[in-house]
Amino acid sequence: MKRNRQKLVLSRMLLCIVLGILLALPALADTTTAKTNTTAASTASPKVTCPKTYLRFGDSVQLKASNFKGTVSWTSSDTSIATISSTGLVKVVANKSASVRFTAKYGTAFAYVTVPIRRINLNWSAKTLKVGESFQLILYNAGHKPGWKTANTKVAAFAANSITADGKATIVAKGVGKAVVTATYNNVKFSCLVTVTSSGSSSGSSGKKNTQPSNQNKKKETRPKYTVTASTDQLSIQTAGYVDVTATGEKNLAIECDTNIVTGKFGDWGTGDKKNTIRVYFFGVNDGSADVRIRNKSTNASAIVRVNVQAMKLTQAQRREKLGELLDAKNKDQIRVKGDLQGYRYYSYVAYNKGSKVFTFRAKMRDKTNRCTLKLVMNKKFTTGTLTATIENLSSKKKYTATAKVAAKKYTDDRTLKVTVKKNPNKVKTKTITKTVNTTMDVAMKTWDLILRENCSYHLAGIGFDAYRAG
Repeated sequence: MKRNRQKLVLSRMLLCIVLGILLALPALADTTTAKTNTTAASTASPKVTCPKTYLRFGDSVQLKASNFKGTVSWTSSDTSIATISSTGLVKVVANKSASVRFTAKYGTAFAYVTVPIRRINLNWSAKTLKVGESFQLILYNAGHKPGWKTANTKVAAFAANSITADGKATIVAKGVGKAVVTATYNNVKFSCLVTVTSSGSSSGSSGKKNTQPSNQNKKKETRPKYTVTASTDQLSIQTAGYVDVTATGEKNLAIECDTNIVTGKFGDWGTGDKKNTIRVYFFGVNDGSADVRIRNKSTNASAIVRVNVQAMKLTQAQRREKLGELLDAKNKDQIRVKGDLQGYRYYSYVAYNKGSKVFTFRAKMRDKTNRCTLKLVMNKKFTTGTLTATIENLSSKKKYTATAKVAAKKYTDDRTLKVTVKKNPNKVKTKTITKTVNTTMDVAMKTWDLILRENCSYHLAGIGFDAYRAG
């Protein structure tokens, strides 16, 4: 009897266990499936996408973050140019050319996208015409039709049917005088001062010649209050070049040019005997010729330089080939430069090995804290390179050597390089090393840009560093 009762208890226990297992199987199956899905989702890398290839001032665009496990936080590398909301909505708030990086982050996972920002600009800021002449104004990079207006239609008027949806308008000189023509885009006005002079015809009903304007002009030309002169009136460039401009009187200069061909930028005023001289840099946009006027904004005294742009149609490979030819023409295949930049005293050069077709950039720099040597060797196609940095802290005497891989098409002057410590006998913190290497790399890139721009008429953006903001 006792044995039968024990068997009954055991059988009931077994039955309960079997039922428990059967009931638990669906839950186990769901748990297994959930783990599998989680694993599958985690294998996909986080990603950020932008629906547009570039943006302009005033644009707004929604970015998309995918393959994150939660709600991401957004940051912009330069909020003075483009901001981003907590939901990933980008707004371009400054009219500048730049590359802005937008990063999405959740926990330790992150992803980013770098978006080019294109500057909107008018091809002429001032233009002088004779009565009856005309010229075309173009608002470059406009995404829609701007609002055009002329302050005086009796001086400058729009030609019939000349205003187009892509930001173009033709201006016709109607009468002697001055008129400001404006193009309004995203609530920002872009202006061009149109000056119309006499065509030399008779004054009209009286039959007498109108000689007064020409006498006034002659007086200004023979006895100018200020002068502006350039070191040359003809300049041929490949992608970049410069002239030295000397101005007496007020140092209140402006650059006027056809920005469809070339753009200009002022350097620094000289010192001592050259305190009235400033270097004006030119950057090619398209092949062609353009008259660039450097004028005193207070007196209109000016110098005109004819700039011929000759190599913008070349591919980057062709530019590098020509750069190699230029370097070969120099002694020891090197071009050297030294000076001060961002608090660093530097000595730098670029060299080209004709046999191995390798470009080498080297810079020795020193500030109050660090003394360093940077060497960047680019491969034959100028696509990838290796940076080697040897740095010594002057106060602590700590030294270290670090390396970093540099991809020309991905490098920007605000991007953190992935630095690997090669030799660190003093056990300097990795964060300190990375920060120092990035700072000195930024200085080095600018000095190398200076070398190429001043000596070879090339700058880094023209030979492969597409995202690098030159000088």
